[in-house]
Amino acid sequence: MQNKRNRLQMVSTALVIVSLIPAIAVTACAKSADQKQAASIDQKQATSALAFDQGQPLYTIDIVSAAGVEILDHIVQARADIHSGDIKQAKEELSNAHRHFEAIRAIEPTTQIKKHISIVAKYLGYGEKEEIQPYFIPLYASLDTIADLVPISSAKAHIKRAEENMNKDQREAAAQELSEAEQSLIYTEIDLPLATTEDNVTMAQQALAENKPKVADKALKAAEQSVILISFGSSEPATSARNNLSMANHNYTAGKYQAAKLDLAAAIKNLKETAASDNDLTADLADKLLQEAKAIEPAIEKKSDETTMRLQALLERTSALSEHELELMGIGWNDLSETAEQARQALANAKLYLSYAEIDQLTLHDQDKTQEALKQAQSYLQKGAENETAHKGAIENIEKKVHTLQKKAGEKESDENASQQYADTLAQLRLIINNKL
Repeated sequence: MQNKRNRLQMVSTALVIVSLIPAIAVTACAKSADQKQAASIDQKQATSALAFDQGQPLYTIDIVSAAGVEILDHIVQARADIHSGDIKQAKEELSNAHRHFEAIRAIEPTTQIKKHISIVAKYLGYGEKEEIQPYFIPLYASLDTIADLVPISSAKAHIKRAEENMNKDQREAAAQELSEAEQSLIYTEIDLPLATTEDNVTMAQQALAENKPKVADKALKAAEQSVILISFGSSEPATSARNNLSMANHNYTAGKYQAAKLDLAAAIKNLKETAASDNDLTADLADKLLQEAKAIEPAIEKKSDETTMRLQALLERTSALSEHELELMGIGWNDLSETAEQARQALANAKLYLSYAEIDQLTLHDQDKTQEALKQAQSYLQKGAENETAHKGAIENIEKKVHTLQKKAGEKESDENASQQYADTLAQLRLIINNKL
């Protein structure tokens, strides 16, 4: 309950901040303003999703935040229209809000890749194998370009299986794998709050169509809360630390050691802020990441395989923690019962420890830490299964897979097999947490 009060306080503060942002004013010419905004977004799509400024992607700062403010503006105006009895104008405001949902999706780092996957899937319906084969090559390469922002291991595995099925002339199975690859690409930073907001706006539209203004107003009140994440989620210190470490890795690999040192220093600053979280698990794990970052700092001025490995592991752990923080925020905005919320939080914690286990096993090759992380993941899965009745079977299946990972972690099986197990299990948990299963 304390966490809920904290979130409500944050919403109040954030709403005040939003009201001070010089967004494009919505006037009687709202439609024209929306078209200008959409055109501006279209012009900026060429901006690289991997361009960073002060630890945050430029497209996130400049475009997504602006679109989030526009959505909030339309939602607030729609609620005002409902209260004044102008239902027709409220409907218009919500239609305008939907255009901004589409604009945000247009510049997400996963959008173009999903389109390419869809194109290959359609081609499977009529193309010759020799004609389709070349389309798979850029799919793998394009996934690598977003690896620092979006978990891609599951998508890569599905695409690989799709290619294998196509070569066996099993077209339907190949198409199914491509569909699952597309579904697995979840950009938590935006996807979770965007989906929650859009669901509530759609619910409000349906309520207005059925002449139920009170129901619509309640849905829009919930949408007001979740849309805050679209504008402010990327400002979370864990997310900024992840972006700093991504640049540190790129610069270190390129031999730009001074630049990497500056990036690491920025990450340390953001990790210190993350370690001050009122969430005990977040604070504890962030503090450990902070200590590791400080330990790496003196060694970053010269090339070393050990430093490369430690820096990569630090990035991977911070990415996992960043995603976890955003998931917890998203869970908090959903209209869940206390029991359901606790179950989702337990699953998010399980996924975090499962990610840590993958890093310990496949990046650091530390079997003791792998077993410790898997044990923690299993414990949280059991807690989640107790109360998540809608997905109880899926969670129990995940528990079995984690048990298999525990049994085989010390064996000399190939990393590729373990990697596939982790990818599939994490993808399944991600779908449950993000309400996509």
